[in-house]
Amino acid sequence: MMDGMPRTLRSLLLALTLVAVCVPTLAVAAESERVSTIHDRRITESSGLAISTKDQKLAYTINDAGDPIVFAIKLSTGKVVGTTRVGGGVIGDFEALAIDGDGTMWLADVGDNDEVRRDAALYALPEPGRGKHSVIAKRYPVSYQGGPVDIEAMLVHPKTGKKFLASREMAKQGTLYSLPKKLSVNGDNRATDLGKAFPVEVTDATFTVDGSQTLIRTPGAVHVFDPKTWSEVEVLSVPEVEMGQSIAMEPDGKSFIMGSEGKNSPLIRVVFGTQTKAEPTPTPASKSDDVLADGVGIPVVAVVGIAAMSVLALVAVWAVFPRKEI
Repeated sequence: MMDGMPRTLRSLLLALTLVAVCVPTLAVAAESERVSTIHDRRITESSGLAISTKDQKLAYTINDAGDPIVFAIKLSTGKVVGTTRVGGGVIGDFEALAIDGDGTMWLADVGDNDEVRRDAALYALPEPGRGKHSVIAKRYPVSYQGGPVDIEAMLVHPKTGKKFLASREMAKQGTLYSLPKKLSVNGDNRATDLGKAFPVEVTDATFTVDGSQTLIRTPGAVHVFDPKTWSEVEVLSVPEVEMGQSIAMEPDGKSFIMGSEGKNSPLIRVVFGTQTKAEPTPTPASKSDDVLADGVGIPVVAVVGIAAMSVLALVAVWAVFPRKEI
């Protein structure tokens, strides 16, 4: 088909093709700010995060080990304003929590570093809110196609309630699993491998408010996926956080909150969607406590990509314009 094209046009198309093939997806630097810090001594390994569906000023978190207590946090101050002790089973390793469209809170007791657990489960309870509570949650046993696996992230669709789990792999891409639409407290709720690869070292995940996208957190970035195809559509470069762990979408859909697993966990708001800035913050971020809280720089991949595009664009221009014979 290209044989009939003028040489200069073929050269231009070749250069543009090289740009498309050689330049990787560019990470977008997202605007961010530290909202508050959780200083409560009881919260030492915050392993999941969810924003209240009843009160946008509240967030929930839980330690991945120790007493099974859900902490209600006032976002603006980081102070604990509620605790809920969860019963209903022997807890092993909480890794994630989420709240569905009906106001049910889901806790994922699915951590399994050695991949030997036979007692992984999800726990369901009404969103607790402020104050001191104690509940017996419904327990839903979980097993996996192919045997035990170390799960780090849970996704609960805000409209359908459909649930997904993602494994954390240190040296290869993670795996996405789908749970049955209707779970049973007595049956074997087997998670099916969807054959879709997730990023390396997934730590948490969340749906957008309308369920049209998923945000997958890793230590250095947030990967945006299309849940219809489970293909990656964008990478957001976010502030570096020591022991970065959790992510939760805010109800307005314009931002999400990130937390960390260590003590004095920072709560960082990151702008998302149409408000996301495509240009990086010019001033380098400065460390405060254990986090780079404000702003991000240009990702290395973006620098390399821009340089590659510039060179190839020059090649295209050279090929298009005629040159005088000497």
